[in-house]
Amino acid sequence: MFAEFIYGLGWILLLSAIMGYEISVINNLIISLFSFLLSIILFGNKKRIFISLTALSLLSIGGFFVMYLLGIMDLIADNISAFLMPYFESIAGNSSSIDIPRQVAVILLISILIYIIISKCKHFKFWNYVYIPVSLIALTAGFVENQLNAVSDRYTFLFFIFCSIVYYFYIYYTRIEKKKERDIMPFISIAIIYAICIIGLSQLLFQSRPYPFQAKPKKVYLSNSQEGTNSFDKFASEVATSGNIRDKFVFEGIELFKVKTNKTVYFKSIVYDTYTKNRWLQNESFPKTENSIFTAFKAIGEVENIVINYTGIQTPILFVGPYIDNFSIQNPDIIVACDENRGTYHIENYTENIIKEDFSFSFDSLNIADKEAFKEALRKVKLQNTLPQYEGYSNDRLYELALKITEGIDNDYDKIEAIIKYLKNNYTYNPVPKVPKDNSDKIEYFLFESKEGFCQHYSSAAALLLRSLNIPARYVTGFKIDTSSSFSSVPAYYKYLSTGYKPVFDSDAHAWIEVYFKGYGWVMFESTEVGVANSNQQENRLKEEEEPVAEDKDSNKETIDILIKIGLYTGIPIVLILLIYVIVIIIKSKNAFRKGSSTYKVKIIHQIILDYLKACKYPKYNYETPQEYARRIDAEVSLNELKFSDLITTYNRIIYGEYEADADFVDTYSAFLREIKKDLKKRCKFYKKAKLFIKEFVST
Repeated sequence: MFAEFIYGLGWILLLSAIMGYEISVINNLIISLFSFLLSIILFGNKKRIFISLTALSLLSIGGFFVMYLLGIMDLIADNISAFLMPYFESIAGNSSSIDIPRQVAVILLISILIYIIISKCKHFKFWNYVYIPVSLIALTAGFVENQLNAVSDRYTFLFFIFCSIVYYFYIYYTRIEKKKERDIMPFISIAIIYAICIIGLSQLLFQSRPYPFQAKPKKVYLSNSQEGTNSFDKFASEVATSGNIRDKFVFEGIELFKVKTNKTVYFKSIVYDTYTKNRWLQNESFPKTENSIFTAFKAIGEVENIVINYTGIQTPILFVGPYIDNFSIQNPDIIVACDENRGTYHIENYTENIIKEDFSFSFDSLNIADKEAFKEALRKVKLQNTLPQYEGYSNDRLYELALKITEGIDNDYDKIEAIIKYLKNNYTYNPVPKVPKDNSDKIEYFLFESKEGFCQHYSSAAALLLRSLNIPARYVTGFKIDTSSSFSSVPAYYKYLSTGYKPVFDSDAHAWIEVYFKGYGWVMFESTEVGVANSNQQENRLKEEEEPVAEDKDSNKETIDILIKIGLYTGIPIVLILLIYVIVIIIKSKNAFRKGSSTYKVKIIHQIILDYLKACKYPKYNYETPQEYARRIDAEVSLNELKFSDLITTYNRIIYGEYEADADFVDTYSAFLREIKKDLKKRCKFYKKAKLFIKEFVST
């Protein structure tokens, strides 16, 4: 039974993954257990199937009749239609997915059907050979359709293989127990079958496109417009390409582009100049500034050539490093425009079809090697009141906080570090922070109320605090990537490590600040504290571990509520019908005893006496005659006057038709039963006494 449950659970998890449902493992486990018990209780044998189907049919007919009398048939039909419509839209491709309650309903129905099939088919002669190809066909279909496309699906794949092996040996041992045969061949055959299948699948799938256990490739359309658009709200890359301060950092694990880099971590997309309530904007009227970091500090840095290839993104924005030179693009049809003031690049003649599969560009990126020399050079530069357009922010609370943070610090560079350190030490990174209930400013709420947020909040706060001190700062969006070559990272690394490319996902979206140093240009500063050196790893971890915790709790509660409702709506009517059925059986049995002949009553009482003796460890052995058994009971059980051996002689005559029982003998036999019960009361366990009491109550 346990093997059947495990095999069914493997199927349910696999089908849930193939269908792209977002039901958690815990919820699937709850659904599987509920379905397994329901299939046993309602469909365990032919009698239960008949009662269950009859009860459900009567319930349905009765329900429709009541609704007809109440005149709410149209309302119910509309509700049913509204519930079913998303399924049809999803099948037709008009809707991307159905919601969690509907997913639970589908998986529940499928899981009940699965357990019914498993329980009914396990006795078939060739079931041991049928279910293996069926399992492999399901796996192959999932891969061919690229439905097993999430990182978690690889664990589903392995668990399903494990369940199939467990179930195979369960069937094998069940049958050899019956045949009393043991053979090594089934072990060898199943080992060969699964070895070939697993090795073949792994070789085939990891050398094909699309790759397994990875999100299906999607094209994400991003804009460099400062106005932004609501159609991008579902992607975390909006953080990298929009100046809007978002309520939460969410992502879908979509690969956007790949980059060949060893040390360059930051790739900026858009630089913003001015801040209004909850939004950063670009201001084209601001004066141009020099940008000579690459040439000024090339001697203390390391230059590497970066190559970027767009794989899942359509955008005019060309992502580049903070300090670059020698930008190059191979396609002669593409016209590239450079915003020297902001250090950004974009395609001037952009159309949706201009970026092809192999679209790529390159540039030289400077990574500062001697950070102490770099810092000392910058500490000599006076920052305050050098670029008025990027200075000043009229907010008394922020100004007072900035003064408090930088109290006693004279050097402007040290003030930058002090503000960034303050934010990192006193605020908590949270991709789903608390947000103001009214339409108040989110950055002010972050600084003085919630004290939790993600990169947008940290960077905006740092820029505004610096501006309040008349230190020119601006807000930058882009991506921060993991430059390590770790196989523990996302599966896409498998296909890129050999080529030197690293994938960049929408989860790598990031924001930071740049501060203007007169004579050099704009210098970037990381202002977000996420507890590890690489913020992307933490953002991914927080997304996968923290945000789903709250979502899983809600989802678990929602699933349990749905199962409880289903249990109540289907279980209560079935329980009532079964209760009525039991009452009818009891009344029928008691009437049969009451109206039956004395001989019939004696037979019933005799069987109850034997049941009591057996429950108290006085069974009748096969080698004993009824008379010998009665004499043994008389010797071992102390009774007052009645002797079982005397009664059994008369009972045998009645059974074999030599004597007709009368009411007096029935009374005598009943009295003997009472004596037996009184004497054996302390020798019988409670649950056996309860069982015998129920049987006696029903029979007599």
